[in-house]
Amino acid sequence: MDVQVIGSSQLGDERKLAESLQMGTLELAGVTPIVLANWEKKLEIFGLPYFFNSFKGQYAVEYGTIGKEAAEGLRKSASIRILLTSQALTVNSYYQTH
Repeated sequence: MDVQVIGSSQLGDERKLAESLQMGTLELAGVTPIVLANWEKKLEIFGLPYFFNSFKGQYAVEYGTIGKEAAEGLRKSASIRILLTSQALTVNSYYQTH
């Protein structure tokens, strides 16, 4: 396997990366859910500020029914497959309670 890492937005912004994934000219990219929500509306939940009250709650949604349905919807509508999720990619979509 040959992996080339190209950083600093040299291939475009996140929307361009997602479109490149869709067209097959790019094989892997880190794209925030709010950008992918252009193709799958269920992903909009991850762009809502402070919607989740814990990482555990966010994880439960990502890997639960909603997350699975959103991932499948994105695969069907845009031919983009979610390989992993990262709380770092959902900035401000959670807040930590003590």
